[in-house]
Amino acid sequence: MRGAPALGLPEPRAAALESLEIADGIASRYSQALARFFLAQAQLVAGSFEDAARSASEGLVLVREHDTARENEVALLAYRAHALSALGDAAAAVPLAREAVALAVAQPSFNFGVDACCALAQALLASEGAAVRAEVEAALGQAFAWLAESGAEGLRPRVLEAVAAALDDEAARTRDLDEALRLYRTMGAEGHVARLDGARSAP
Repeated sequence: MRGAPALGLPEPRAAALESLEIADGIASRYSQALARFFLAQAQLVAGSFEDAARSASEGLVLVREHDTARENEVALLAYRAHALSALGDAAAAVPLAREAVALAVAQPSFNFGVDACCALAQALLASEGAAVRAEVEAALGQAFAWLAESGAEGLRPRVLEAVAAALDDEAARTRDLDEALRLYRTMGAEGHVARLDGARSAP
């Protein structure tokens, strides 16, 4: 997604906003919810966290009030949790991420559940730290289990980043981040490569 303009494709937020205009024009609740799902995702990737939190919230309202696009409910909860954590409100992100993980079990929705587990681990570490290490480890263990069951290997580097953030062992942290970077490069996910390289080189 981050590499779309370089490939001659529309900037993802612009494409998602266009899809939202079309959905509004045809008054399709399903399409409106789906457009907000894609818009929240694009805004997260771009670092527009306030916008992402709002789009995910609007998508959840549509999903729940109109009982539509339920297959995206887990992801919308996780996207809002990610956005709130990035905005410094990890305490508010924790219950959303817990709800996303529980819903992933109930539906089931293992591919989106992987990201929900990462959102939960991230929010727990930011809000409560070592006091909730057992829950963090359980969330990450569930993420790996769902990776294996769903075959959503494209999410593996995301899980490795979440694991690295939870590690006290600097050598193990470096190993997992190196592997995440290798996988992103293999996928051609240059935006993620640049983001992770930048984060690692920051003082």
